[in-house]
Amino acid sequence: MTTKQQFELMPYNGPQADVASLTGSILIGAPISKTVERFQEHGWRLLSQSRIPTPYGLSPLVHFFETPSGRTAIWIPFYGHVLGRDRQNEVYPRDVFWVLWKAGVKVLVCGSVHGSSDWRTDPNVRISPWDAVIPWSPWRQYPLHGDLPGTIYGGLYPNLALMGDTYCTVLGEEIARRIEAQLIPRPLRRVHRPSDVHTVVICPVGAGMSWETAAEIEIWRLQCQVLSQYSDVPLVPLFGGAGIDPVLARKLGMHTVLYHVCTDYSEGTPEATTADGVVAHIDRLYLTDLPPVIVDLEAPFIDQLRVPTDCTCDVHLRERPRQYLEGMTWDTPDGLPGPGGVYYELWREWKESSS
Repeated sequence: MTTKQQFELMPYNGPQADVASLTGSILIGAPISKTVERFQEHGWRLLSQSRIPTPYGLSPLVHFFETPSGRTAIWIPFYGHVLGRDRQNEVYPRDVFWVLWKAGVKVLVCGSVHGSSDWRTDPNVRISPWDAVIPWSPWRQYPLHGDLPGTIYGGLYPNLALMGDTYCTVLGEEIARRIEAQLIPRPLRRVHRPSDVHTVVICPVGAGMSWETAAEIEIWRLQCQVLSQYSDVPLVPLFGGAGIDPVLARKLGMHTVLYHVCTDYSEGTPEATTADGVVAHIDRLYLTDLPPVIVDLEAPFIDQLRVPTDCTCDVHLRERPRQYLEGMTWDTPDGLPGPGGVYYELWREWKESSS
């Protein structure tokens, strides 16, 4: 049996769920047990907690809930990060997305944080601490695993993820309205939408092990300021984690909802205080202010959301021509198509339909 067949046949013993939350940094200041308790206070019923075997090792801790409306939902803490494990190694976040794929997740919700490097000076428009942002698009500074090796979603097949409208525009607007209704003017001040400002979420190379350099921040600020002269909407850089892999989510057919909270001005910007001051501000938000209100935001949103059919997520997913399967080496001893495995079934169906 080939490695590919072993991966395809590996049993999945986890839950089935419509929606998953990987919200991380905003909840990191609360123990996992406290976050679970807060979901339960909204009428969520905890059905299981487990680390699920995947082809890439044990998954992070998967919390399986039933919401008051009867929806099934998953929460995985801190974007799927496991304490002491490199977030950029060969299994992260493939173990997470293997679980989401097998669970049948249709909508992926992720709340994250950023530091603002807004070049604009007008306090009425610039992105400042205590603001919420619905990001426009990410800039991929570190490698994102856009496939699940050893499965049908390994490599080019069965589809290609075009990344226009990286995040779901319909659900992004819905969570923006909820933030305005629930979290403004306290603890947050306002929401910035893609229609107002094109925010570029720049994922740090260090993945949390370091912050950006002064050069990185200054160059991005100046670039965006110059480019904004040629755009109808201002272009503004945000430094922080995008949290999850939008490429793989798109390939798996998931609608991705990403919302950010601005915790600080990026270190090195004129508005930033000392590094210790920035850290103290972030820790206050993480430890005190954000965990309770974020669960208050996500619990009813996830319970009540409608899986959209009027966004561009599915439009940007393209199935690859099956004829391409004949132009690559096959994972069989002789390198040619042979019985066994999902790819063979795809190839056989195509050959039969074209004969």
